[in-house]
Amino acid sequence: MTEQWTDERLDRLAASAESTSFKLDSFIFESSRLFNKLGESQSRNDAAIESMSMAIARLTQSEENQWQAIREMQSEVRGLQVENRRILQRIFGDEF
Repeated sequence: MTEQWTDERLDRLAASAESTSFKLDSFIFESSRLFNKLGESQSRNDAAIESMSMAIARLTQSEENQWQAIREMQSEVRGLQVENRRILQRIFGDEF
């Protein structure tokens, strides 16, 4: 049995189509807004990660420089110890 397309039924169908179209437009607009917001957030995250990576690289370089300075100081101290032994041996002879 086929229903007849009355004016009332066509009006309801048109209203439903209009409502669906409005909802679809709203969905597309909101999706676009959220994707843009996500892109902005991703850009901020990328910038923060890059900044942290640079800070870590600077800290790593600083740590390497500090270790190098420590090794140089240790070498100087060893040299001073050797020189002190030589001086003490000259002063005290083999007793020292």
